[in-house]
This record gives sequence, C-alpha cells and structure tokens, in this order.
Amino acid sequence: MRFVLAFFALAVLAGCGSTSTSCDSSSCPRGCCDTNGACQSASALTCGANGAACSACSLGQQCVLGQCAGTNGGGGSGATGGGSASTGGGSGSTGGGSASTGGGTGSTGGGSASTGGGNGSTGGGSASTGGGNGTTGGGSGAMGGGSGSTGGGGGTTPTCPNCGLGTVCHPVLNTCVSACTSASDCPAAQKTCTHFDGSAPTSNSPGFCQCATDGLCAAAISGQICQGATKQCSAKCTSAGCPAGLTCQSSSGQCTQGGAGTPPVIALTFPATCPTFTACGGLTTGTFAYASACVDDAEFAPFVAQATSLCGAGSTTLRNKGGTISGTVSLSPGSITRAVTGTLTVTADIGGTCANASLCSQAPSIAASVGFSATCAFANNLCTCQMTRPLTQQGTESYSASPTQLTMSPSNRTYDFCVVTNGFNYHDVSTSLSTRDPGFYGMTVFAP
Repeated sequence: MRFVLAFFALAVLAGCGSTSTSCDSSSCPRGCCDTNGACQSASALTCGANGAACSACSLGQQCVLGQCAGTNGGGGSGATGGGSASTGGGSGSTGGGSASTGGGTGSTGGGSASTGGGNGSTGGGSASTGGGNGTTGGGSGAMGGGSGSTGGGGGTTPTCPNCGLGTVCHPVLNTCVSACTSASDCPAAQKTCTHFDGSAPTSNSPGFCQCATDGLCAAAISGQICQGATKQCSAKCTSAGCPAGLTCQSSSGQCTQGGAGTPPVIALTFPATCPTFTACGGLTTGTFAYASACVDDAEFAPFVAQATSLCGAGSTTLRNKGGTISGTVSLSPGSITRAVTGTLTVTADIGGTCANASLCSQAPSIAASVGFSATCAFANNLCTCQMTRPLTQQGTESYSASPTQLTMSPSNRTYDFCVVTNGFNYHDVSTSLSTRDPGFYGMTVFAP
C-alpha cells in the first residue's frame, strides 16, 4: 500500500439536533437526549454529553463540554470541577458527573490520563467522543477537567480568581485574560487565537490571544518582545521580572524554565501561517540560543493531503499540537556546533474509509517513516495516535554557504537563513520530510 501518513485526525463528529430511534452514547456522543429521545446539541437549556439525559443549567451557569458549570472555569475541587481520583470530574451537576453522565471513576467514567473521560460506553467517552483530554474533551486548564498538566489531572492547575464571561485563565500567569474564538478577536500584536497548547478554540472552549514574533510586539509598544513561556507581549525581563517558576535570561530578556545561564526553553507556536520569512543570507559567528519557534499548517499540509486522498474528504484534521525547543547553535568559519533538544507532539486520528483496526496497527510504522514515533489505539471506529517527533540535534558539522543558504556535511541538510540584529533566523528546506526540522526558528546571541 503506497502512502505516507504522518498525522491522522478526527474526521466525523456525530450530528446532534435530530431525532434518533435510539438516543445513547453511540448515536449522540457530543450531545444529550431530550424527553422525546432526540439528540440535542449542548446548550444552557439542553446540557449533557455522551447521550445522557438533557438538563437545564442554573442561572449564572453555562454548558461547558456537556456539563453545567460556573463561569470561573478550571479543574476545581471535588464538588465543582476536577474532583478526586475516586469521583472523576466532580458531582453530577457541577463537574464531570457520575459514571452515567460524565466523569465517573477511573474504570467507569473519569478514564485514564491518555483517554480523558473514560470509555465510550460507560462514562465520559473516549478522547474523540466524550470527556476527552486536553482541550478537545475534558477541556483545557482554564475551561474544564482536562488531563495531565492542563486540567483536572496531575501537574499544575491554574489558580485564577473567578474569571467572568469573556475571559479565561492563563495557565502560566494564573490571571484572567480576554477569551477569543478567532484571530478577529485579537489585536495585531497578539493575532494568534488558540489554546495554550496550540489547538483550535471553540465557542464552548475559547482560547486567548497570543503573540508570535518580537517584531509584532515591538510594533505595538516599543521595546516589547514575545515571551515564549507565556505567549504574551511584554518588556524584556529583569532579574525579578518573571512569573513564579520561571527564570530571567539576561541575554534575551526571556522568562524561561531553565536556570540562569542556561538556554531558554521556547514553546513551539502553531498559527495557521507563520510570519513571512525571507532568506537574506549574511554570515555570522558566535553562540546563539533559540528565541522563537513557529510551526504552521504548511508543515502538515503534505501529510494531511495524502491522508485525505487515501481516506476521503473530511477525514483528516489535527489537534493538541505542542512542544518545546532549547539549546545553542555555535557558528565559526566553516563549522557549526549544535547542542539542541526539543520535541514536537500531536494527537492524530484516522477516520473515513481508513477507520479500521488493520490500518491502525500499521500506523506506528507509517509514522516512523516520516520521523515520528506513535502509540495508536483503535476504538469507537476511530484510530487515535499519540505522535512524537524529536527536534534534538547534537554535534559538529562543516558547512558550505551560498548567498542565502547553508548546506551541512555530512548530514546534507540545507537551511535558508537570514542574519538579523543580534542573531539570525532559519528554515530547514531539506528534501527529507522524515529528518528535516519543521518550522521557522529565530536565534539570538547567547551570553550565559
């Protein structure tokens, strides 16, 4: 079978709002069943998920991911949100619900960290059909139960005050910021509207406006930069100017997860289109650290196109994109040394005509052929893969330069590059999709 498939995505969402002869978790995974046995879309008057009985939310509550909740968001306590290990996502009316209506216990509702709200038949559903994980099911840290570090699970949960309608909790700053559902809601300096992990916002799970480049931030307010750790425009940090848990890197003004004197850890951003990059050349020497990293839809387009061709129109989308990169690149005449670590992750699903157990079992080897490792599972007519691609590069190579490109030896990688003030920008244009660095990267002088 000939195809190269790096990403698979959720293809079919069950339709709601039409009468079904049997309204249950299978026929109504994204809605609730009214008294007439019809599947209804989630709203404040018809709130529910996974084919549970519809209920009306109380005054001051809204229906978030099939559950009535207040406007403050977050994982919450056992009574109102994240819940304990034994109870799932809270009580029936205010959190994840009981085993029959939402979160449940680990075996019947709440699910594991990898699957979100349980399995399809007993509780919150799988990642694609019920409680979900991350931002597509249980919600992000600012909006719902979540998984891992982003919601009701383990790790760090945002501790915002009560965020009102039109705001969400920023998971690093732990403050309420304006919510958005599209770029039109955002100012020019922070024109990317996503969740913190880069996944798309929805009306029930809005994101917040995020920056992409230092230039756009500085154009709005002189001297401001795009802080990679918070994805917000701000002035360069000082020794005491970073949020709790972050350290100021004096060389770049970035607040990072590393200690002083170490390269910053830069979060990958995932806008639809990265800022325009022009290869201008200009050789430079010195040691540089990462200041920005952008991976846009064009990097995924070849894989999405092949999956669509194979599996049918509408079968391919992507979600839960994430990752970081950190390290240094040292340039001397004719030689380049890289000490870089990083990871790109994405949740990939397969639907359409490719939704079958046979193809799902082949998915990890297919992913490996394009540079990813993958763990895949087939359930509820969907093959879901958690895919990881390393961005790590270590060692020294020689290079030859043309006016606007560097070609490495012996790896045979080719980079478009452009020297800018205090650094340079680059984009890997190597022909091998399985080994080249996806995206656009900005480097700045590193002074430990």
